Amino acid sequence: MPLQPPSSRALPDGPLRTLVVELHHLYRQAGYPGVKKISGEIRDRDDLPDAVSHETVSKILQGEVLPRWSKLESLVRVLAGWSVDRPVPDEEAKRFQRLWHVAGGSPDDEAASRLPAQRTEPRPGPRPEPRPEREPAPAPGEHDLVVEWEDAHLSYADGVYHCSIRRALYNGIDEPITQFPIEICADRYPDDPELSNRHHHANPMTWDELRLSAACGDEPMNWRPYTDREALKEVWLLFENARGQFPLYPGQRTVIAYSWKVSDRQWGPWLQRNIRLPTRRLSVVVDFPEDVDPVVWGVRSSLWHRDVPLRTAIVRETPGDGRVTFSWSTDRTALQDRYRIEWRFRGEGT
Repeated sequence: MPLQPPSSRALPDGPLRTLVVELHHLYRQAGYPGVKKISGEIRDRDDLPDAVSHETVSKILQGEVLPRWSKLESLVRVLAGWSVDRPVPDEEAKRFQRLWHVAGGSPDDEAASRLPAQRTEPRPGPRPEPRPEREPAPAPGEHDLVVEWEDAHLSYADGVYHCSIRRALYNGIDEPITQFPIEICADRYPDDPELSNRHHHANPMTWDELRLSAACGDEPMNWRPYTDREALKEVWLLFENARGQFPLYPGQRTVIAYSWKVSDRQWGPWLQRNIRLPTRRLSVVVDFPEDVDPVVWGVRSSLWHRDVPLRTAIVRETPGDGRVTFSWSTDRTALQDRYRIEWRFRGEGT
């Protein structure tokens, strides 16, 4: 299961915690890969300065050690390469090098890491066969947490968006799952990041406005925030509530659902779904008042290509209740895919 940032009790506020929290943000954007997968990727690449065992990856992410720079650099470059935000690995390495220095990184370690072929953990055995660029979602039972289906629905009325997500989960790993990560990311002006940043600074999302709620089957889920920014909220949905705990044990299935509300002052004309876990099927529905005369389209992208049209058409329906719905689904997802539905309202002159 994904590693969570250490608690403030386990790792108090300070330079090391700042580094670890930023590393967890990169880890999340990379899709929460397993520590063995991270270690194997580092081991298989000749362009990285050091190998990192999966135990060491875990300790770094949990803030238990401040590694030598060569190990942290290897970890950062791999996560940056998998990140849905597509940061430049060289720039990420420079940023984390500054954080590492502030946290107490030794100049001697940094100098040693620049020496060629100084891999402190040797590569065991022969190199594996090249892996495909795109990783299809494995069948349940292949030692992963699998999303068997995800349904996303967003509706708009009276200047407010209401978004609800339902996921059917299968636990194929060898330990119980007690929490699940989600994010709520606003971007009022997606084509102008500088304008959007200024706008969200003046109009931040707040927890009270979001009115986040979640459930696992018939059980309400508690939740715990771990990122609270003006345009980004990240949350652990907990498999527990005031009445008790209900972990998802190995081999079990369940359905979780969560929803939130946000005004059109903060939310832009888009809904994006990121494939960070193996996902068998994805469906998206957006619905609007008919009198705003909506136009809807969609694109997909990944780490390997820029935005391209969706493979299949979005279906428009007018049920006769003054609303118009747009539906789309796919069963051809791959890890790190991103599916984005966008719209404009001709009835409002936009």
